Amino acid sequence: MKAKLRVDVPHAFVAKGADLGKIWQLFAADGMKLSATVRCKDDIVREFTSLDELLAYENPVRAAMLSIEISARSSDWESSAEVTLGGKYRSPMSLSLGGEEALITKWQSSLADTLDGMRSWYSRIATLDLFYVAMPLFVVLMFSLQVSDAPAAPKSAVTFQRTLYLTVLALGLMALVYFIGSAISRLRARFFPVATFAVGQGIARHAFGEQIRWVVIIGFVISVLASLFVTPILAI
Repeated sequence: MKAKLRVDVPHAFVAKGADLGKIWQLFAADGMKLSATVRCKDDIVREFTSLDELLAYENPVRAAMLSIEISARSSDWESSAEVTLGGKYRSPMSLSLGGEEALITKWQSSLADTLDGMRSWYSRIATLDLFYVAMPLFVVLMFSLQVSDAPAAPKSAVTFQRTLYLTVLALGLMALVYFIGSAISRLRARFFPVATFAVGQGIARHAFGEQIRWVVIIGFVISVLASLFVTPILAI
């Protein structure tokens, strides 16, 4: 019986050479003809027809891998598979399988284990929708300013000047929240990337990024939290 499967995997990942090898060999073991399409930072789309050729790619900073699509197809065109890594924010990884049901079930089970093992430890940070951070921040700021600016005695009517002031204030806060959100988004993309390809020079970049994340960022957060908890205790 023929079957089709389409799955989006919404977590951030680190793709190492061994992971790409597992995906490639899974389809090669069933006699599938494979190729890999790699979209790079220099806007060039590179095609690879063998695993060795793919893993030998230098992956320099100027032409770093942004996404990889591994395609497999049987000689009789009865079975096909596509595994996409990177390129989409909402679904950093996705797979599309077609063929006999038994074959699809086998591939799905193996790929689920491989893709789950590629999940980065900071995946929740990398894929968090910043809207759920920005909107509460905006509401809290608006409420705080309205409370602090509330008149001592109630007025019979709202003046034009006060309406204009509140409108400008709201627009200013929206702009402030937007710029803060944009800055956080850029910093997150830099230090907590959704897609990481630890291939070629990307291995050293990933190792350096892990040092920054653990030593600098996580260390700073722990020191701040520790001071917040320890200072009140010492003040007793």
